[in-house]
Order: sequence, then C-alpha cells, then structure tokens
Amino acid sequence: MSAYEQLKNNQRQLDAEGIEVGVSRQALDQLLTTAVNTSAIIQGIYEWVDLVEAEGGLTNISGVARGHAMMESLKKNRPRVNEIAKGLLK
Repeated sequence: MSAYEQLKNNQRQLDAEGIEVGVSRQALDQLLTTAVNTSAIIQGIYEWVDLVEAEGGLTNISGVARGHAMMESLKKNRPRVNEIAKGLLK
C-alpha cells in the first residue's frame, strides 16, 4: 500500500470530533520527502526557463541551445522524476 493510501485510509481518531488523527510516521515521512523533492524538481525547471530567457529566449542560437539542453535533461531524468513524483501515490 502506498504512503498516500496509508495516510488516507489508515488514520486513528484521536479526539471526539475527529479533527486530530494518528497516522503512520513512515508514511508521513515518505509523503513529506516526496513533496520536498517534487518542489525542488519544479523549482529546477523554472530555473532552466529563467536561464533560457536570460539567453534571449528561443529567438537566438544561445537561447535555443539552452532550451535544447533543458529538454535533454528533462528527458534523461524522466524516470527519476516519475519515481519521485508518482512513486508513493501508486
């Protein structure tokens, strides 16, 4: 069972109203780690976009080269990104 499913389906009610619940620390840690890693990936993508734009965007050779490098990096790292971003939700 994924960390997401653990957190969603295996909560222990800790108060009468059901506002506070207990969950698996391991599942919570895994989901928080995934959130932090996914945020870093997204930030990295936007940093690449900023670099492309700093080179003049896709209207000159420097920007095109930087954009090409960005696309190659994204393709190369797709399996790792998928593992980080989706792995715990499956």
